[in-house]
Amino acid sequence: MAKSHPGACEIRTVRLLKHKRATVFAAWQDKKALDQWWPDHGFKRIFHVKENERIEFDHNDVPKFLAIVTFVDEFQNTKVTLRMMFKTPKECEAEKVTRVAETEATFDRLDAFLKSLPA
Repeated sequence: MAKSHPGACEIRTVRLLKHKRATVFAAWQDKKALDQWWPDHGFKRIFHVKENERIEFDHNDVPKFLAIVTFVDEFQNTKVTLRMMFKTPKECEAEKVTRVAETEATFDRLDAFLKSLPA
């Protein structure tokens, strides 16, 4: 399992989705589903998956960072937390506003995709 960098800075975004965890997790794992809602901005390689709980991957474009996504049941919903861990606080601070806005837009597309699935 990947570890955060010593002295790293983290950007965290959380979204509660009104869908079951297995459905939300599947949207992150199925390539055809992922292509419908995920913007490809340097996220290339998933290197650790714990089924229905956690995904870790590298953002290989500049700036590089480690991304960790967790999936937690919240009643009939799923809480998705995306953590982006940068090597330095300077990189993190420079990216904070942009990354939060992009992640919120990504979560909006994910939610719309999930709502489009048959019940």
